[in-house]
Amino acid sequence: MKVISIVNNKGGVGKTTLTQNLATGIANKGYSVGVIDLDPQANLSSLFKIENSNDIRSILQGSGKIKTDSFTKTHNPNLYILPNKKDISAKMFANLEYFDEKKILLDKFGKIDFDFLIIDTPPNLEVQTINSLSVSDYVIIPIKYDLFSLQGLVTVKDYLEKIVEHVNPKLKILGIVATFVDERESNNAQIKTKVTELFGEDLLKSKVRVNTKYKNSQLNRMSVYEHNDAKGINDMENLIEELFVKIKEMHD
Repeated sequence: MKVISIVNNKGGVGKTTLTQNLATGIANKGYSVGVIDLDPQANLSSLFKIENSNDIRSILQGSGKIKTDSFTKTHNPNLYILPNKKDISAKMFANLEYFDEKKILLDKFGKIDFDFLIIDTPPNLEVQTINSLSVSDYVIIPIKYDLFSLQGLVTVKDYLEKIVEHVNPKLKILGIVATFVDERESNNAQIKTKVTELFGEDLLKSKVRVNTKYKNSQLNRMSVYEHNDAKGINDMENLIEELFVKIKEMHD
C-alpha cells in the first residue's frame, strides 16, 4: 500500500478538492483507494456525503486499530473513507495518553489492504499533520500561484526536511502541484518560474486549471468525474499519470 499525505500550511489552495478528485481518479482505474479525513473542518467527509459511520476520532480514542473494515464504502465501488466529525483537533491529539504524540496514528495502524491510502490534513503544520506524515510514503503539496503561497512553500519544505530527519526517514516529496491555475493571469508564469528556480523538479508539469465546471463541482460536492468536467478530468488524468511515473522512478 502506498500512503500519500496532501499537505500545505495555507488554506484555500484546493487541498481537500484535490484529495477527492485524486482518490476518485485512481479508484476509477481499478485500484482500491482509502481516504482519511484528518482536517478538523471535515470538508472531505462532507464532499463524500458521509454521515453515520465509523470515524477517525472514535478509533483514536478507543482501544481498536485502523483496519480495512474501519472504512466506509463511497458511491465508487473502489473508494472508501474514514471520516471525522469536525472535532479532531490538535488539542484532542494532545489529550490522548501517548508517550510520543507524533506517532499516535502510526501506532493505531492495523492491517489495511488498499492499493493507495490518501490522507487529507488540516491547513497547518500541527500535530495532526505530523501524524499523517509519520505514516506516509509520499507527500503532495498543492499551491496556488500567488506570492503568499510561494512564501509558505519555503516553510513547508523546511518542515518536511525536519519530519524526514526526526519522524519518518522514508518520506519522499512526490510533487508540488499548482491548483486553481487561471492561464489568463499574467502573474502565474512569474510565480511558476520562481517556484521552479527554488524547487526544481519537485514542481509537477501537471496542473489543475480553474473553470466554471470545476467551481460548480465544488459547490455541488461532486468530483470532476461526477460533474463531467472535461477540462478538470483531463487535468486530473495527466496528474495521476505523472504521479504514477514518479512513484515508479522512486522505486526503481
